[in-house]
Amino acid sequence: KLFIETLNSENVKPKFTPHQTQITLQRAYLIGDIVANASAFDSQGDTLTYSIVGNVPFSVDNEGDIKVTTSLEIKTYSFAVKVTDGVNE
Repeated sequence: KLFIETLNSENVKPKFTPHQTQITLQRAYLIGDIVANASAFDSQGDTLTYSIVGNVPFSVDNEGDIKVTTSLEIKTYSFAVKVTDGVNE
């Protein structure tokens, strides 16, 4: 068998899987703990860079791991994670 996948020659935006996630934290997390992962895929294999939109006590690294940056309060945090392949967001 031969499997061939053709890709668009134009730059294509990276995509998150799943697109939207709601997470309820069940315990007290410490600074540096990973609370979620924002997994994205780039069909052209480009290196992805993640960022958080909003002023929240979390950061995201280049693997998409969302980590606690300061002590958390008991409240709801809502924010977006952006991903770029250097050309497209």
